[in-house]
Amino acid sequence: MLRTLRGIGLLLLGIVAFVPGWVLWHSRDLTEIDEAGMRWERRTIAPEDDAYPLLARAAQLIAEPEEDFDLLTAAQRGDADALAELADAPLRNAAALEAVIAALKAPELQLPARPLDDPDFETFSKWQRAARLLCLRAWYQPTTTAALEDLLAAAELGRRLQAAEGAALVHSMYGTAIQGIALTGLASWLDTHPLTRDEARALAARLDSFRASPTTWRRIWAVEYTWVQGQILGALAAFQAEDSAWAIEEAPFWAPWVPTSYYYHPNRSMSEFAAFYRRLADGVGRPCSEIAMSSEEGDTSSVPWRILTRPNGAGKLLTALATPNLRRFQMRICRSDSRISALQALAGLRAWYDEKGTLPGALATLVPDYLPVLPRDAFDGEPIRYDPASRRVYAIGEDGIDEGGRPCDDPDLREPTFAFGFGPALASG
Repeated sequence: MLRTLRGIGLLLLGIVAFVPGWVLWHSRDLTEIDEAGMRWERRTIAPEDDAYPLLARAAQLIAEPEEDFDLLTAAQRGDADALAELADAPLRNAAALEAVIAALKAPELQLPARPLDDPDFETFSKWQRAARLLCLRAWYQPTTTAALEDLLAAAELGRRLQAAEGAALVHSMYGTAIQGIALTGLASWLDTHPLTRDEARALAARLDSFRASPTTWRRIWAVEYTWVQGQILGALAAFQAEDSAWAIEEAPFWAPWVPTSYYYHPNRSMSEFAAFYRRLADGVGRPCSEIAMSSEEGDTSSVPWRILTRPNGAGKLLTALATPNLRRFQMRICRSDSRISALQALAGLRAWYDEKGTLPGALATLVPDYLPVLPRDAFDGEPIRYDPASRRVYAIGEDGIDEGGRPCDDPDLREPTFAFGFGPALASG
């Protein structure tokens, strides 16, 4: 009995001696933040090279009242009644649209400096409306060249906003939305307008310029990291104050005796956050299936225990809670790139059908006469999917499961699809 008690006592003594040392060892932080490639310094663009003054002028020139959204959507799909009712809209906004066209001749766009949590939504909304009006005006243009220039100008407006100096996630979201308007408008226009094989090849090459640029997105993630870093360091400064960590409701009994430096390592936390942003930047241009963005998702039901039982628990929880939405945004980059590939395929199919009156059995048949290269699905790097039987061009989507596309252009990420109306009559049944 005595020997058993002595053994238990020695075990407890060992634990008492070991735990403080273990806690102190794991309370060490990195000496500095590893943010290589994540620091962003704002450049100054020469006024003569900056598209912003003319784009700001275009926003001011947009005429009121705003077009009915449903009517405008119907017109952009070629509805004859909607097109007749909205025929004066491009004319009323001609000065604004020409200001946009002129602005896009400038080599760069620099957004005014303002807090990232207070973007100029009013101006961005006006640019979004200008993109819709350019897509609408394409339907009234007398030539294919003029129509395509309007549609591609709308897409270029979105790309410019994404690539602007000072652009962050909120700006890229607006840019992606504007580009999406243009791509949908182009798909609708192609559904009812013929193309030659030379026009199809030229259009496919032009569409490549609207893909996500690794340089652009590295800058966007760097801008976002710089801003988020300041927000996080300020919000979590309390963890460095005495007693802040164990003031959490339902904290374990041992929390008051454990130093705050065990729960939160500022430099290590920011280094992990910077590493995540670097992975996002490195992932641009690669198939989404190859992008490693796994993170530990925060379990809010056991937040105090997760924070107070793990070294740097607060920092790990911070990264885990912040990363899922950013990952979702990365998927949207793949969606945008896949839609561009689908449109390239659609242009080749349009030209083939206008020449031959049939649809090819496979997209590879279009290369090189109708398309310079076979468009790729950004989700998995394989050729974009094509089903001649259902007249769909589509991406495999985030889940990596080929379900044959969706009935129409899908607003979510499952399988972004363009369904087209030209081609032989579909079999009934």
